[in-house]
Amino acid sequence: MNATGTTNYLWSRHFAAALAGAGLAHVVISPGARSTPLTLAFLRQAGVCCHVLVDERSAAFFALGLAKATELPVALVCTSGSAPAHWLPAVIEADAGRVPLLLLSTDRPAELHGWGANQTVAQAGLFTGFVRAAHALSTPEEGFLPRQVHTLAARLLAECRWPCPGPVHVNLPFREPLLPPAAKLAASPDLGPVHPPEAPPPLVLPAPHAVAQAAARLSGRPGLILAGALPPGSAGPDYARAVAALARALDCPVLAEPLSGLRHGTAGLEADSRPDSHHFLAHGEALVRDAAFVAAQAPAWILRCGDAQVSRSLQTWLSQCLDQGTELLLLEGEGRWPDPERGTTLLLRGDTAATLAALAQAVAAKAPPAWMQAWRAAEQRAGDLARAALDAAGDDLWEGAVVADLLAALPAESRLFWGNSMAVRDGDSFSGLSAKPLEEHGNRGCSGIDGQLSTALGLAAAGSAEGRYSAALLGDLAAHHDLNALAAARELDCLLVVVNNGGGGIFEYLPARALPEYETGWLTPVPLVLAHGAAAYGVPYRRAASRAEFQAAIAEAVATGGPWLVEAVVERSESVARHRAYWQAVSGSES
Repeated sequence: MNATGTTNYLWSRHFAAALAGAGLAHVVISPGARSTPLTLAFLRQAGVCCHVLVDERSAAFFALGLAKATELPVALVCTSGSAPAHWLPAVIEADAGRVPLLLLSTDRPAELHGWGANQTVAQAGLFTGFVRAAHALSTPEEGFLPRQVHTLAARLLAECRWPCPGPVHVNLPFREPLLPPAAKLAASPDLGPVHPPEAPPPLVLPAPHAVAQAAARLSGRPGLILAGALPPGSAGPDYARAVAALARALDCPVLAEPLSGLRHGTAGLEADSRPDSHHFLAHGEALVRDAAFVAAQAPAWILRCGDAQVSRSLQTWLSQCLDQGTELLLLEGEGRWPDPERGTTLLLRGDTAATLAALAQAVAAKAPPAWMQAWRAAEQRAGDLARAALDAAGDDLWEGAVVADLLAALPAESRLFWGNSMAVRDGDSFSGLSAKPLEEHGNRGCSGIDGQLSTALGLAAAGSAEGRYSAALLGDLAAHHDLNALAAARELDCLLVVVNNGGGGIFEYLPARALPEYETGWLTPVPLVLAHGAAAYGVPYRRAASRAEFQAAIAEAVATGGPWLVEAVVERSESVARHRAYWQAVSGSES
Protein backbone atom coordinates (compact mmCIF):
# COMPACT_ATOMS: atom_id res chain seq x y z
CA MET A 1 0.00 0.00 0.00
CA ASN A 2 2.77 2.41 0.87
CA ALA A 3 4.38 1.64 -2.48
CA THR A 4 1.24 2.90 -4.27
CA GLY A 5 1.36 6.27 -2.52
CA THR A 6 5.10 6.58 -3.15
CA THR A 7 4.66 5.73 -6.82
CA ASN A 8 1.81 8.25 -7.23
CA TYR A 9 3.89 11.06 -5.78
CA LEU A 10 7.13 10.17 -7.57
CA TRP A 11 5.34 9.91 -10.93
CA SER A 12 3.63 13.27 -10.30
CA ARG A 13 6.93 14.90 -9.39
CA HIS A 14 8.55 13.70 -12.62
CA PHE A 15 5.51 14.83 -14.61
CA ALA A 16 5.46 18.31 -13.03
CA ALA A 17 9.23 18.72 -13.40
CA ALA A 18 9.12 17.69 -17.07
CA LEU A 19 6.25 20.07 -17.82
CA ALA A 20 8.22 22.87 -16.18
CA GLY A 21 11.31 21.90 -18.17
CA ALA A 22 9.26 21.94 -21.39
CA GLY A 23 8.02 25.48 -20.75
CA LEU A 24 4.99 25.30 -18.47
CA ALA A 25 5.01 28.36 -16.18
CA HIS A 26 1.45 28.56 -14.76
CA VAL A 27 -0.93 26.00 -13.25
CA VAL A 28 -4.45 26.78 -12.04
CA ILE A 29 -5.55 24.33 -9.35
CA SER A 30 -9.00 23.64 -7.93
CA PRO A 31 -8.65 21.73 -4.64
CA GLY A 32 -9.79 18.12 -4.33
CA ALA A 33 -8.78 14.77 -2.87
CA ARG A 34 -8.04 12.62 -5.92
CA SER A 35 -5.74 15.27 -7.40
CA THR A 36 -3.58 15.37 -4.22
CA PRO A 37 -0.39 13.82 -5.69
CA LEU A 38 -0.40 16.10 -8.71
CA THR A 39 -1.37 19.22 -6.74
CA LEU A 40 1.42 18.66 -4.24
CA ALA A 41 3.96 18.05 -7.00
CA PHE A 42 3.06 21.35 -8.68
CA LEU A 43 3.02 23.29 -5.42
CA ARG A 44 6.58 22.10 -4.75
CA GLN A 45 7.84 22.51 -8.33
CA ALA A 46 10.31 25.35 -8.81
CA GLY A 47 9.58 27.63 -11.75
CA VAL A 48 5.83 26.98 -11.81
CA CYS A 49 3.42 29.59 -10.48
CA CYS A 50 0.37 27.94 -8.90
CA HIS A 51 -2.97 29.75 -8.74
CA VAL A 52 -5.58 28.10 -6.49
CA LEU A 53 -9.24 28.83 -7.35
CA VAL A 54 -12.06 26.89 -5.75
CA ASP A 55 -14.59 27.16 -8.60
CA GLU A 56 -13.52 25.02 -11.55
CA ARG A 57 -15.46 27.06 -14.11
CA SER A 58 -13.85 30.32 -12.97
CA ALA A 59 -10.48 28.56 -12.77
CA ALA A 60 -10.72 27.46 -16.41
CA PHE A 61 -11.49 30.95 -17.69
CA PHE A 62 -8.76 32.37 -15.45
CA ALA A 63 -6.34 29.93 -17.12
CA LEU A 64 -7.67 31.07 -20.50
CA GLY A 65 -6.72 34.66 -19.64
CA LEU A 66 -3.27 33.60 -18.43
CA ALA A 67 -2.66 31.70 -21.67
CA LYS A 68 -3.77 34.68 -23.78
CA ALA A 69 -1.41 36.98 -21.89
CA THR A 70 1.64 34.72 -21.73
CA GLU A 71 1.10 33.19 -25.20
CA LEU A 72 2.04 29.81 -23.66
CA PRO A 73 0.08 26.75 -22.50
CA VAL A 74 -1.41 26.94 -19.01
CA ALA A 75 -2.37 23.81 -17.07
CA LEU A 76 -5.54 23.12 -15.11
CA VAL A 77 -5.78 20.55 -12.31
CA CYS A 78 -8.94 19.26 -10.65
CA THR A 79 -10.33 16.24 -8.85
CA SER A 80 -12.62 13.55 -10.21
CA GLY A 81 -16.39 13.49 -10.69
CA SER A 82 -18.30 16.52 -11.93
CA ALA A 83 -15.32 18.86 -11.34
CA PRO A 84 -13.80 18.72 -14.86
CA ALA A 85 -17.25 19.20 -16.41
CA HIS A 86 -17.16 22.79 -15.17
CA TRP A 87 -14.22 23.40 -17.49
CA LEU A 88 -16.33 22.78 -20.60
CA PRO A 89 -17.39 26.40 -21.44
CA ALA A 90 -13.77 27.59 -21.26
CA VAL A 91 -12.60 24.56 -23.26
CA ILE A 92 -15.10 25.40 -26.00
CA GLU A 93 -13.79 28.99 -26.07
CA ALA A 94 -10.16 27.81 -26.09
CA ASP A 95 -10.90 25.51 -29.01
CA ALA A 96 -12.61 28.21 -31.08
CA GLY A 97 -10.14 30.92 -30.02
CA ARG A 98 -7.03 28.72 -30.49
CA VAL A 99 -5.82 29.18 -26.90
CA PRO A 100 -3.42 26.53 -25.51
CA LEU A 101 -4.71 24.85 -22.32
CA LEU A 102 -3.52 21.60 -20.74
CA LEU A 103 -6.46 19.93 -18.96
CA LEU A 104 -5.26 17.56 -16.21
CA SER A 105 -8.32 15.85 -14.73
CA THR A 106 -7.60 13.26 -12.05
CA ASP A 107 -9.77 10.17 -11.75
CA ARG A 108 -10.62 6.97 -9.88
CA PRO A 109 -8.86 3.84 -11.17
CA ALA A 110 -10.50 1.65 -13.81
CA GLU A 111 -11.68 -1.02 -11.36
CA LEU A 112 -14.02 1.49 -9.67
CA HIS A 113 -15.78 2.57 -12.87
CA GLY A 114 -19.17 1.05 -13.61
CA TRP A 115 -19.76 -0.19 -10.05
CA GLY A 116 -21.43 2.82 -8.46
CA ALA A 117 -18.31 4.10 -6.72
CA ASN A 118 -18.72 7.63 -5.40
CA GLN A 119 -17.48 10.57 -7.50
CA THR A 120 -16.80 8.31 -10.48
CA VAL A 121 -17.99 9.40 -13.92
CA ALA A 122 -16.83 8.79 -17.49
CA GLN A 123 -14.26 11.58 -17.75
CA ALA A 124 -12.02 10.33 -20.54
CA GLY A 125 -14.19 11.57 -23.43
CA LEU A 126 -15.62 14.57 -21.67
CA PHE A 127 -14.24 17.14 -24.14
CA THR A 128 -14.58 15.18 -27.37
CA GLY A 129 -14.77 17.53 -30.34
CA PHE A 130 -13.14 20.45 -28.54
CA VAL A 131 -9.58 19.26 -27.88
CA ARG A 132 -6.52 18.81 -30.08
CA ALA A 133 -5.69 15.50 -28.39
CA ALA A 134 -7.03 13.37 -25.52
CA HIS A 135 -4.96 10.94 -23.47
CA ALA A 136 -6.48 8.44 -21.03
CA LEU A 137 -3.55 7.29 -18.93
CA SER A 138 -3.35 4.23 -16.70
CA THR A 139 -2.53 4.51 -13.01
CA PRO A 140 1.16 5.04 -12.19
CA GLU A 141 2.90 1.72 -11.64
CA GLU A 142 5.98 0.97 -9.59
CA GLY A 143 9.10 0.83 -11.76
CA PHE A 144 7.83 3.33 -14.34
CA LEU A 145 10.48 4.81 -16.64
CA PRO A 146 11.02 8.54 -15.92
CA ARG A 147 12.12 9.29 -19.49
CA GLN A 148 8.72 8.12 -20.75
CA VAL A 149 6.98 10.53 -18.38
CA HIS A 150 9.30 13.33 -19.50
CA THR A 151 8.58 12.65 -23.17
CA LEU A 152 4.83 12.54 -22.51
CA ALA A 153 4.99 15.94 -20.84
CA ALA A 154 6.85 17.48 -23.78
CA ARG A 155 4.40 15.96 -26.23
CA LEU A 156 1.38 17.35 -24.38
CA LEU A 157 2.67 20.93 -24.46
CA ALA A 158 3.65 20.55 -28.12
CA GLU A 159 0.11 19.36 -28.95
CA CYS A 160 -1.27 22.43 -27.19
CA ARG A 161 0.74 24.71 -29.48
CA TRP A 162 0.90 23.13 -32.95
CA PRO A 163 -0.36 22.76 -35.62
CA CYS A 164 -3.46 24.53 -34.28
CA PRO A 165 -3.16 25.94 -30.75
CA GLY A 166 -5.83 24.76 -28.37
CA PRO A 167 -6.76 22.55 -25.42
CA VAL A 168 -5.36 19.06 -24.76
CA HIS A 169 -7.01 16.72 -22.24
CA VAL A 170 -5.18 14.21 -20.05
CA ASN A 171 -7.17 11.97 -17.69
CA LEU A 172 -4.95 10.79 -14.80
CA PRO A 173 -6.27 8.03 -12.50
CA PHE A 174 -4.66 7.45 -9.09
CA ARG A 175 -5.18 4.54 -6.71
CA GLU A 176 -5.26 4.98 -2.96
CA PRO A 177 -3.32 5.65 -0.86
CA LEU A 178 -2.72 8.82 -2.83
CA LEU A 179 0.48 9.77 -0.98
CA PRO A 180 3.16 7.92 0.99
CA PRO A 181 3.34 8.26 4.78
CA ALA A 182 4.50 11.65 6.03
CA ALA A 183 7.97 10.39 6.92
CA LYS A 184 8.58 9.05 3.42
CA LEU A 185 7.08 12.18 1.86
CA ALA A 186 9.51 14.37 3.78
CA ALA A 187 12.43 12.20 2.69
CA SER A 188 11.59 12.10 -1.03
CA PRO A 189 14.77 11.62 -3.06
CA ASP A 190 16.08 14.10 -5.61
CA LEU A 191 14.73 13.39 -9.09
CA GLY A 192 18.05 13.80 -10.81
CA PRO A 193 18.27 15.43 -14.24
CA VAL A 194 14.94 16.08 -15.97
CA HIS A 195 15.46 16.92 -19.63
CA PRO A 196 12.25 16.63 -21.66
CA PRO A 197 12.74 16.62 -25.43
CA GLU A 198 12.46 19.95 -27.21
CA ALA A 199 9.69 20.34 -29.78
CA PRO A 200 9.62 23.92 -31.11
CA PRO A 201 6.80 24.63 -33.57
CA PRO A 202 7.86 25.19 -37.18
CA LEU A 203 7.48 28.35 -39.21
CA VAL A 204 5.02 27.48 -41.98
CA LEU A 205 5.03 29.53 -45.20
CA PRO A 206 2.91 29.33 -48.36
CA ALA A 207 4.57 27.95 -51.45
CA PRO A 208 6.41 30.66 -53.47
CA HIS A 209 4.07 30.23 -56.43
CA ALA A 210 1.06 30.84 -54.15
CA VAL A 211 2.61 34.08 -52.88
CA ALA A 212 3.31 35.17 -56.45
CA GLN A 213 -0.24 34.31 -57.48
CA ALA A 214 -1.70 36.32 -54.58
CA ALA A 215 0.59 39.31 -55.24
CA ALA A 216 -0.51 39.36 -58.87
CA ARG A 217 -4.15 39.52 -57.81
CA LEU A 218 -3.45 42.41 -55.41
CA SER A 219 -1.04 44.55 -57.43
CA GLY A 220 -2.31 47.75 -59.01
CA ARG A 221 -5.97 47.14 -58.10
CA PRO A 222 -8.16 48.80 -55.45
CA GLY A 223 -8.61 46.64 -52.39
CA LEU A 224 -8.28 46.54 -48.62
CA ILE A 225 -7.06 44.44 -45.71
CA LEU A 226 -9.54 43.22 -43.09
CA ALA A 227 -7.64 42.57 -39.84
CA GLY A 228 -9.45 40.53 -37.19
CA ALA A 229 -8.41 38.73 -34.01
CA LEU A 230 -5.49 36.30 -34.14
CA PRO A 231 -4.60 33.46 -31.74
CA PRO A 232 -2.18 34.19 -28.86
CA GLY A 233 1.36 34.63 -30.13
CA SER A 234 0.38 35.59 -33.68
CA ALA A 235 -0.21 39.30 -33.14
CA GLY A 236 2.62 41.61 -32.08
CA PRO A 237 5.30 43.87 -33.53
CA ASP A 238 6.25 41.53 -36.40
CA TYR A 239 2.62 41.25 -37.43
CA ALA A 240 1.95 45.01 -37.16
CA ARG A 241 5.11 45.75 -39.13
CA ALA A 242 4.17 43.26 -41.86
CA VAL A 243 0.61 44.59 -42.19
CA ALA A 244 1.92 48.15 -42.46
CA ALA A 245 4.51 47.14 -45.06
CA LEU A 246 1.93 45.43 -47.26
CA ALA A 247 -0.51 48.35 -46.91
CA ARG A 248 2.24 50.77 -48.00
CA ALA A 249 3.22 48.56 -50.94
CA LEU A 250 -0.39 48.43 -52.13
CA ASP A 251 -1.45 51.90 -50.88
CA CYS A 252 -4.59 50.33 -49.43
CA PRO A 253 -6.54 50.76 -46.20
CA VAL A 254 -6.38 48.36 -43.25
CA LEU A 255 -9.73 48.04 -41.48
CA ALA A 256 -8.46 47.07 -38.03
CA GLU A 257 -10.83 45.54 -35.49
CA PRO A 258 -10.32 46.13 -31.74
CA LEU A 259 -8.93 42.61 -31.19
CA SER A 260 -6.50 42.77 -34.12
CA GLY A 261 -3.79 44.42 -32.02
CA LEU A 262 -3.49 47.12 -34.69
CA ARG A 263 -5.41 50.04 -33.19
CA HIS A 264 -3.16 51.15 -30.36
CA GLY A 265 0.56 51.61 -30.94
CA THR A 266 3.01 48.77 -30.42
CA ALA A 267 6.21 49.89 -28.69
CA GLY A 268 9.34 49.77 -30.79
CA LEU A 269 7.63 50.11 -34.16
CA GLU A 270 8.74 52.65 -36.71
CA ALA A 271 6.41 55.65 -37.00
CA ASP A 272 4.93 54.49 -40.32
CA SER A 273 4.18 51.02 -38.90
CA ARG A 274 2.20 52.25 -35.90
CA PRO A 275 -1.59 51.90 -35.89
CA ASP A 276 -2.08 55.68 -36.00
CA SER A 277 -0.26 55.90 -39.33
CA HIS A 278 -1.77 56.67 -42.73
CA HIS A 279 -3.15 53.30 -43.78
CA PHE A 280 -4.79 52.07 -40.55
CA LEU A 281 -8.52 52.84 -40.17
CA ALA A 282 -10.64 52.36 -37.03
CA HIS A 283 -14.13 53.20 -38.32
CA GLY A 284 -14.69 50.48 -40.90
CA GLU A 285 -17.97 49.56 -39.22
CA ALA A 286 -19.18 53.13 -39.74
CA LEU A 287 -17.82 53.53 -43.28
CA VAL A 288 -19.75 50.58 -44.70
CA ARG A 289 -23.03 51.96 -43.33
CA ASP A 290 -22.79 54.78 -45.89
CA ALA A 291 -24.52 53.38 -48.98
CA ALA A 292 -23.22 56.12 -51.28
CA PHE A 293 -19.64 55.59 -50.17
CA VAL A 294 -19.89 51.80 -50.50
CA ALA A 295 -21.32 52.11 -54.02
CA ALA A 296 -18.50 54.42 -55.09
CA GLN A 297 -15.68 52.41 -53.47
CA ALA A 298 -16.17 48.81 -54.54
CA PRO A 299 -12.97 46.81 -53.88
CA ALA A 300 -11.58 44.46 -56.50
CA TRP A 301 -10.13 42.34 -53.70
CA ILE A 302 -10.25 41.93 -49.92
CA LEU A 303 -7.41 40.29 -48.00
CA ARG A 304 -8.57 38.95 -44.64
CA CYS A 305 -6.31 37.88 -41.79
CA GLY A 306 -7.65 36.79 -38.44
CA ASP A 307 -11.14 35.90 -37.32
CA ALA A 308 -14.45 37.01 -38.79
CA GLN A 309 -15.56 40.56 -38.09
CA VAL A 310 -17.18 41.65 -34.83
CA SER A 311 -19.42 44.10 -36.68
CA ARG A 312 -22.60 42.79 -38.31
CA SER A 313 -22.40 45.73 -40.73
CA LEU A 314 -18.97 44.63 -41.92
CA GLN A 315 -20.14 41.03 -42.23
CA THR A 316 -23.08 42.10 -44.39
CA TRP A 317 -20.92 44.41 -46.50
CA LEU A 318 -18.33 41.67 -47.08
CA SER A 319 -21.03 39.28 -48.24
CA GLN A 320 -22.39 41.92 -50.63
CA CYS A 321 -18.92 42.55 -52.03
CA LEU A 322 -18.47 38.85 -52.73
CA ASP A 323 -21.85 38.72 -54.47
CA GLN A 324 -20.66 41.56 -56.72
CA GLY A 325 -17.45 39.80 -57.73
CA THR A 326 -14.87 40.99 -55.18
CA GLU A 327 -12.09 38.45 -54.74
CA LEU A 328 -11.46 37.24 -51.17
CA LEU A 329 -7.93 36.20 -50.26
CA LEU A 330 -7.78 34.44 -46.90
CA LEU A 331 -4.64 34.09 -44.74
CA GLU A 332 -4.78 31.15 -42.32
CA GLY A 333 -2.03 29.42 -40.41
CA GLU A 334 -3.66 26.78 -38.19
CA GLY A 335 -5.29 24.38 -40.64
CA ARG A 336 -8.82 25.72 -40.43
CA TRP A 337 -10.99 27.45 -43.03
CA PRO A 338 -12.51 30.54 -41.33
CA ASP A 339 -14.81 31.67 -44.12
CA PRO A 340 -18.45 31.90 -42.97
CA GLU A 341 -19.37 33.62 -46.27
CA ARG A 342 -17.81 30.73 -48.25
CA GLY A 343 -16.44 33.19 -50.76
CA THR A 344 -12.69 32.53 -50.72
CA THR A 345 -10.90 33.00 -54.02
CA LEU A 346 -7.44 32.07 -52.75
CA LEU A 347 -6.48 30.52 -49.39
CA LEU A 348 -2.89 31.11 -48.27
CA ARG A 349 -1.68 28.74 -45.55
CA GLY A 350 1.17 29.93 -43.37
CA ASP A 351 2.35 32.11 -40.52
CA THR A 352 0.38 35.35 -40.82
CA ALA A 353 3.21 37.84 -40.25
CA ALA A 354 5.67 35.98 -42.49
CA THR A 355 3.07 35.59 -45.25
CA LEU A 356 2.21 39.30 -45.16
CA ALA A 357 5.91 40.18 -45.31
CA ALA A 358 6.40 37.88 -48.30
CA LEU A 359 3.44 39.48 -50.08
CA ALA A 360 4.83 42.97 -49.43
CA GLN A 361 8.06 41.96 -51.17
CA ALA A 362 6.22 40.46 -54.13
CA VAL A 363 3.72 43.24 -54.86
CA ALA A 364 4.49 45.03 -58.12
CA ALA A 365 2.21 48.09 -58.12
CA LYS A 366 0.05 50.31 -55.90
CA ALA A 367 -3.65 51.00 -56.23
CA PRO A 368 -4.70 54.21 -58.01
CA PRO A 369 -4.04 57.19 -55.66
CA ALA A 370 -7.70 58.18 -55.44
CA TRP A 371 -8.53 54.87 -53.77
CA MET A 372 -6.68 55.47 -50.52
CA GLN A 373 -7.55 59.16 -50.54
CA ALA A 374 -11.27 58.34 -50.54
CA TRP A 375 -10.95 55.93 -47.61
CA ARG A 376 -8.86 58.40 -45.61
CA ALA A 377 -11.42 61.15 -46.15
CA ALA A 378 -14.26 58.85 -45.08
CA GLU A 379 -12.29 57.76 -42.01
CA GLN A 380 -11.74 61.39 -41.03
CA ARG A 381 -15.45 62.12 -41.38
CA ALA A 382 -16.46 59.08 -39.30
CA GLY A 383 -13.95 60.04 -36.60
CA ASP A 384 -15.33 63.58 -36.51
CA LEU A 385 -18.87 62.24 -36.16
CA ALA A 386 -17.84 59.91 -33.33
CA ARG A 387 -16.24 62.82 -31.48
CA ALA A 388 -19.33 64.95 -32.11
CA ALA A 389 -21.53 62.22 -30.64
CA LEU A 390 -19.37 62.22 -27.50
CA ASP A 391 -19.44 66.01 -27.23
CA ALA A 392 -23.20 66.17 -27.74
CA ALA A 393 -23.78 63.95 -24.71
CA GLY A 394 -22.07 66.41 -22.40
CA ASP A 395 -21.89 64.94 -18.89
CA ASP A 396 -24.40 62.19 -19.66
CA LEU A 397 -22.84 58.77 -19.31
CA TRP A 398 -23.23 56.33 -22.20
CA GLU A 399 -21.10 53.58 -23.70
CA GLY A 400 -19.24 55.76 -26.21
CA ALA A 401 -18.00 57.98 -23.39
CA VAL A 402 -17.12 54.97 -21.23
CA VAL A 403 -14.92 53.57 -24.01
CA ALA A 404 -13.19 56.89 -24.76
CA ASP A 405 -12.54 57.76 -21.10
CA LEU A 406 -11.34 54.28 -20.17
CA LEU A 407 -8.81 54.22 -23.00
CA ALA A 408 -7.57 57.69 -22.09
CA ALA A 409 -7.06 56.70 -18.44
CA LEU A 410 -5.14 53.47 -18.98
CA PRO A 411 -1.34 53.55 -18.64
CA ALA A 412 0.74 52.64 -21.68
CA GLU A 413 1.30 48.88 -22.14
CA SER A 414 -1.93 48.04 -20.28
CA ARG A 415 -3.89 44.92 -21.14
CA LEU A 416 -7.57 45.52 -21.91
CA PHE A 417 -10.27 42.85 -22.07
CA TRP A 418 -13.34 43.66 -24.18
CA GLY A 419 -16.46 41.86 -22.96
CA ASN A 420 -18.92 40.30 -25.36
CA SER A 421 -22.25 41.66 -26.56
CA MET A 422 -22.19 45.48 -26.59
CA ALA A 423 -18.79 46.13 -24.96
CA VAL A 424 -16.66 44.90 -27.84
CA ARG A 425 -19.01 46.49 -30.38
CA ASP A 426 -18.79 49.86 -28.66
CA GLY A 427 -15.03 49.36 -28.58
CA ASP A 428 -15.17 48.85 -32.32
CA SER A 429 -17.16 52.05 -32.84
CA PHE A 430 -15.50 54.42 -30.39
CA SER A 431 -11.97 53.27 -29.47
CA GLY A 432 -10.32 54.94 -32.48
CA LEU A 433 -6.55 54.79 -33.05
CA SER A 434 -3.70 56.00 -30.87
CA ALA A 435 0.06 55.77 -30.54
CA LYS A 436 -0.26 54.63 -26.88
CA PRO A 437 0.61 50.91 -26.73
CA LEU A 438 -2.26 48.75 -25.46
CA GLU A 439 -2.76 45.00 -25.70
CA GLU A 440 -6.38 44.04 -26.35
CA HIS A 441 -8.15 40.72 -25.79
CA GLY A 442 -11.61 39.21 -25.86
CA ASN A 443 -13.37 35.85 -25.85
CA ARG A 444 -14.63 35.96 -29.43
CA GLY A 445 -14.02 32.30 -30.28
CA CYS A 446 -17.62 31.41 -29.52
CA SER A 447 -18.55 34.80 -28.03
CA GLY A 448 -20.13 33.47 -24.84
CA ILE A 449 -21.19 35.68 -21.95
CA ASP A 450 -19.69 33.32 -19.35
CA GLY A 451 -16.32 33.59 -17.65
CA GLN A 452 -15.51 37.15 -18.72
CA LEU A 453 -14.46 38.46 -15.31
CA SER A 454 -12.39 35.31 -14.76
CA THR A 455 -10.63 35.69 -18.12
CA ALA A 456 -9.90 39.35 -17.40
CA LEU A 457 -8.43 38.44 -14.02
CA GLY A 458 -6.24 35.78 -15.63
CA LEU A 459 -4.89 38.48 -17.92
CA ALA A 460 -4.40 40.69 -14.87
CA ALA A 461 -2.50 37.97 -13.01
CA ALA A 462 0.04 37.80 -15.83
CA GLY A 463 0.13 41.60 -16.04
CA SER A 464 0.74 42.11 -12.32
CA ALA A 465 3.70 39.72 -12.45
CA GLU A 466 5.13 41.81 -15.31
CA GLY A 467 4.38 45.20 -13.76
CA ARG A 468 1.63 45.91 -16.32
CA TYR A 469 -1.80 47.33 -15.61
CA SER A 470 -4.98 45.52 -16.71
CA ALA A 471 -8.59 46.50 -17.28
CA ALA A 472 -11.83 45.03 -18.52
CA LEU A 473 -15.05 46.45 -19.91
CA LEU A 474 -18.16 44.29 -19.76
CA GLY A 475 -21.90 44.38 -19.22
CA ASP A 476 -24.03 43.84 -16.15
CA LEU A 477 -25.31 40.41 -17.18
CA ALA A 478 -21.76 39.19 -17.82
CA ALA A 479 -20.76 40.42 -14.37
CA HIS A 480 -23.75 38.69 -12.79
CA HIS A 481 -22.82 35.49 -14.59
CA ASP A 482 -19.27 35.42 -13.19
CA LEU A 483 -19.28 37.48 -10.00
CA ASN A 484 -17.50 34.84 -7.90
CA ALA A 485 -14.43 35.45 -10.09
CA LEU A 486 -13.75 38.41 -7.79
CA ALA A 487 -12.27 35.86 -5.37
CA ALA A 488 -9.22 35.85 -7.67
CA ALA A 489 -8.88 39.65 -7.80
CA ARG A 490 -6.96 40.06 -4.56
CA GLU A 491 -3.65 41.93 -4.96
CA LEU A 492 -4.03 42.23 -8.74
CA ASP A 493 -3.65 45.62 -10.47
CA CYS A 494 -6.88 45.59 -12.45
CA LEU A 495 -9.79 47.90 -13.19
CA LEU A 496 -13.09 46.11 -13.86
CA VAL A 497 -15.65 48.41 -15.48
CA VAL A 498 -19.22 47.11 -15.59
CA VAL A 499 -21.72 48.99 -17.75
CA ASN A 500 -25.11 48.65 -16.07
CA ASN A 501 -27.80 49.39 -18.63
CA GLY A 502 -30.46 47.28 -16.96
CA GLY A 503 -29.95 43.92 -18.60
CA GLY A 504 -29.18 42.61 -22.07
CA GLY A 505 -28.84 45.95 -23.83
CA ILE A 506 -27.68 44.38 -27.09
CA PHE A 507 -31.20 43.06 -27.69
CA GLU A 508 -32.40 46.65 -28.09
CA TYR A 509 -30.85 46.45 -31.57
CA LEU A 510 -32.16 42.97 -32.48
CA PRO A 511 -35.57 41.68 -33.67
CA ALA A 512 -36.56 40.42 -30.21
CA ARG A 513 -37.02 44.07 -29.16
CA ALA A 514 -40.38 44.19 -30.94
CA LEU A 515 -41.86 41.23 -29.03
CA PRO A 516 -44.23 41.72 -26.08
CA GLU A 517 -42.18 39.20 -24.10
CA TYR A 518 -38.98 41.19 -24.71
CA GLU A 519 -38.24 42.23 -21.14
CA THR A 520 -39.06 38.84 -19.66
CA GLY A 521 -37.28 36.64 -22.17
CA TRP A 522 -34.39 38.77 -23.48
CA LEU A 523 -33.67 41.93 -21.51
CA THR A 524 -33.77 39.99 -18.21
CA PRO A 525 -32.65 42.71 -15.80
CA VAL A 526 -31.24 41.26 -12.58
CA PRO A 527 -31.51 42.75 -9.05
CA LEU A 528 -27.72 42.73 -8.69
CA VAL A 529 -26.21 45.18 -6.20
CA LEU A 530 -22.63 45.28 -7.41
CA ALA A 531 -21.52 47.20 -4.33
CA HIS A 532 -22.47 44.21 -2.17
CA GLY A 533 -20.77 41.77 -4.52
CA ALA A 534 -17.55 43.78 -4.47
CA ALA A 535 -17.69 44.08 -0.68
CA ALA A 536 -18.14 40.32 -0.32
CA TYR A 537 -14.76 39.78 -1.96
CA GLY A 538 -13.01 42.82 -0.52
CA VAL A 539 -12.76 44.70 -3.83
CA PRO A 540 -12.98 48.52 -3.72
CA TYR A 541 -16.06 49.80 -5.56
CA ARG A 542 -17.26 53.05 -7.10
CA ARG A 543 -20.58 53.88 -8.76
CA ALA A 544 -20.72 56.46 -11.54
CA ALA A 545 -23.90 57.88 -13.06
CA SER A 546 -22.32 60.81 -14.95
CA ARG A 547 -19.28 61.20 -17.14
CA ALA A 548 -17.51 63.35 -14.53
CA GLU A 549 -18.13 60.70 -11.86
CA PHE A 550 -16.84 57.97 -14.17
CA GLN A 551 -13.67 59.86 -15.03
CA ALA A 552 -13.01 60.50 -11.34
CA ALA A 553 -13.63 56.85 -10.41
CA ILE A 554 -11.30 55.35 -12.98
CA ALA A 555 -8.62 57.96 -12.29
CA GLU A 556 -8.74 56.99 -8.60
CA ALA A 557 -8.53 53.30 -9.46
CA VAL A 558 -5.52 53.67 -11.75
CA ALA A 559 -3.70 55.99 -9.32
CA THR A 560 -4.33 53.76 -6.30
CA GLY A 561 -3.59 50.39 -7.91
CA GLY A 562 -4.92 47.03 -6.83
CA PRO A 563 -8.31 45.62 -7.87
CA TRP A 564 -11.25 47.98 -8.44
CA LEU A 565 -14.82 47.49 -9.60
CA VAL A 566 -16.42 50.57 -11.20
CA GLU A 567 -20.09 50.47 -12.12
CA ALA A 568 -21.03 52.80 -14.97
CA VAL A 569 -24.79 53.35 -14.80
CA VAL A 570 -26.26 54.05 -18.23
CA GLU A 571 -29.85 55.07 -18.99
CA ARG A 572 -30.73 52.52 -21.64
CA SER A 573 -33.26 54.50 -23.71
CA GLU A 574 -30.93 57.49 -23.96
CA SER A 575 -28.02 55.22 -24.89
CA VAL A 576 -30.05 53.57 -27.65
CA ALA A 577 -31.01 57.00 -29.01
CA ARG A 578 -27.36 58.14 -29.05
CA HIS A 579 -26.24 54.97 -30.84
CA ARG A 580 -28.96 55.34 -33.45
CA ALA A 581 -28.21 59.02 -34.01
CA TYR A 582 -24.54 58.23 -34.60
CA TRP A 583 -25.36 55.43 -37.03
CA GLN A 584 -27.75 57.69 -38.94
CA ALA A 585 -25.06 60.34 -39.18
CA VAL A 586 -22.37 58.01 -40.50
CA SER A 587 -24.80 56.37 -42.92
CA GLY A 588 -25.09 59.69 -44.73
CA SER A 589 -28.69 60.40 -43.77
CA GLU A 590 -27.47 63.38 -41.70
CA SER A 591 -24.79 64.90 -43.88
